[in-house]
Amino acid sequence: MKDRPKGAYRYCLPIKNTEVIDLIKDFQIKQKKYLYEYGLKNTSGYIFLNLHNYKSISSNNQLPVTQKSLNEKLKAVCKNAGIEKQKDTVLALYSLRVYLSSLLGNDNRISNMYACQRMGNTIQVFLSTYVKENRESYKENSQLWNC
Repeated sequence: MKDRPKGAYRYCLPIKNTEVIDLIKDFQIKQKKYLYEYGLKNTSGYIFLNLHNYKSISSNNQLPVTQKSLNEKLKAVCKNAGIEKQKDTVLALYSLRVYLSSLLGNDNRISNMYACQRMGNTIQVFLSTYVKENRESYKENSQLWNC
């Protein structure tokens, strides 16, 4: 969902679990078959691809992968699952990202620095853009202030 600037990377722990390694290998094999079937090329050799040219994957009357098409797919999946959006809210991947970032930012068990790196942002962007005061912590802070 989040693209990184060219040359940017993040550190990840090496995977030592053989079941996870086998799962990733299976995914890579299926991915190669899929790419071949639709005439797509993996020029980078990466397993988890980040597509820069969205129009290049819109062959065979398929929608290109864009923010709008992902949001439409999310709405269709939620409708099939019986999940209704609440009044005065937006059902979109970005909204889920903001919600997740708010949960991470307000959880004292996880470092904000770690959370911002995992979300692909700087600490400044993470805190100012995504981390919002939630209702529960606002009530707790209000009660503490009134003591």
